[in-house]
Amino acid sequence: MDIKVFTIPGLEDEMTSFHAQYNVETIISPPDEKINNLKPKAERTCRFCGVSNDATKFKNIPHIIPQLLGNTHLVSDFECDDCNSHFGRYENDLAYSLGIMRTFYGTKGKGAVPGFQITQ
Repeated sequence: MDIKVFTIPGLEDEMTSFHAQYNVETIISPPDEKINNLKPKAERTCRFCGVSNDATKFKNIPHIIPQLLGNTHLVSDFECDDCNSHFGRYENDLAYSLGIMRTFYGTKGKGAVPGFQITQ
C-alpha cells in the first residue's frame, strides 16, 4: 500500500530525517462508533501513574487521539482522571501550534470546525 505523507513547506528535510529513523508499523483508523469493550472501572490501572481504581478515579473518558484532531470514538480505559487532566493541558498548545490548519482542513473539534478572525 502506498502512503502519501504531507508536511509543512520548508520542513521536507526534517520529515525525511524523521522517517529515516522511524518505521511505520501500524496505521490506525478511528472507529465509526464508540468503543464498547472497555475494561470495567474496578479493573483499571492507569498506564501513566500506575495507580489502580481503588486509589484514583476513572470517571472521564480519555481520548487516545485528542478530540481537537477530529477523534470522537477512539478512547482508552487505561488513563485515570488525574493524568487525563494533566495531559489535557497540552492540547491547547497543540491546537495553537496547528493554528489555522484545522479550519482549512475542516477538522471538527469537540463541537465544530474552529473559526478565526482577521485582525488589522
